[in-house]
Amino acid sequence: MNSLFGWWWTDPIAGLVIAFFAARGGIEARKRDACATSVGMLLDQDDGTPDSAKQQEA
Repeated sequence: MNSLFGWWWTDPIAGLVIAFFAARGGIEARKRDACATSVGMLLDQDDGTPDSAKQQEA
């Protein structure tokens, strides 16, 4: 828009819009807690047995 019409103010606004959507995406990803999952949790096989029963078996 700046090069076509000389609207210098459109570039900063576009940057703010991009920053807003990036922040919103980061907050949503954090709520799902996908990044905070430990490798042990991913490798652990969940067979539906409650944790208390697993501890008694060991």
